[in-house]
Amino acid sequence: MDNEKVLSYEETTKVLDTFYKDSKKFWERELRQRNYDNKYQTTDVIETLTLRDVKGISRNPFEPKGNLLDVAAKKDFISNKEATITTTVDLDFIKE
Repeated sequence: MDNEKVLSYEETTKVLDTFYKDSKKFWERELRQRNYDNKYQTTDVIETLTLRDVKGISRNPFEPKGNLLDVAAKKDFISNKEATITTTVDLDFIKE
């Protein structure tokens, strides 16, 4: 792992932004298709699910065995996105 390439701060931010947008589209579609109550189809629920996905990656998900993400960039990206969420969301409903 010592010889593995770590993406730059800027590269990591671009990867996370693209992944975030893709994940957000997925969750918007998924919640709509599962016919969850409208209370679950809110921006805060979708953002929380999307951030959960972002937090779970440590490598570029768009490449096989992608390069490691810059830890500081990931932390900043998540902090910025979390700041936009206005309501704490319980994700237990998604386990159904």
